[in-house]
Amino acid sequence: MVQLSDYQVLVKANEQCAKDFGIDQLSCISDPYRETHGFGAIIEYLKDGPPRSTHPLQDSKDLSKLLKPDPLKSERMRDRIKAAEAYKETSNAEYSILGWIEGPAAEAANLRDVTTFMMDLIEDDVFASELMDVCVEAGITFARAQVDAGADTIGDRVTIAGNMDPVSAIQNATPTSIRGTILNLYEEVGNPYMVNAGCEIPAGTPTENLRALCEPVPYQP
Repeated sequence: MVQLSDYQVLVKANEQCAKDFGIDQLSCISDPYRETHGFGAIIEYLKDGPPRSTHPLQDSKDLSKLLKPDPLKSERMRDRIKAAEAYKETSNAEYSILGWIEGPAAEAANLRDVTTFMMDLIEDDVFASELMDVCVEAGITFARAQVDAGADTIGDRVTIAGNMDPVSAIQNATPTSIRGTILNLYEEVGNPYMVNAGCEIPAGTPTENLRALCEPVPYQP
């Protein structure tokens, strides 16, 4: 829970994971509600689980009700900026630094809630587009602030990432099957390609499975 609200704990935890599992990247992300909080949402922190967020526009299409997120002033957005700064100061270029912003559809769903926004896409595409435009603007501002703070995993090409099932292909799998799945995915997709879980890996995943997921891949394109 503290990791979600204190960048110092986030940084320490990620640095330890990088050392323990051979990960070559440090991440600033903890949950999807940084921008949402900047827009005016209330965040509830839960023990041993991801936080919950209110949806500022769940019952309204009035965009003027949203606050204007400021990465350097909004508490949770600023916390991610501080994480990037801390990584930059301590990593000595040993690791790449991964910033994070929500995509426009994902953030719009955070603001309206998922079901409501899915209906918006069908029933009021004009409003849905206007809302996503607001989310894009906030995302660009947030991304630039993270880059300025030290995030460097960004470039002019798009790389596909994913898409191993976090439960069946990782948590409930074996190190041998995980290695096989990774090689099969590279054979199917090719390089450049970042093989990883399609979403968050469950907390109960065996340590040996995580180590297998993080091993260097003997793949030749």
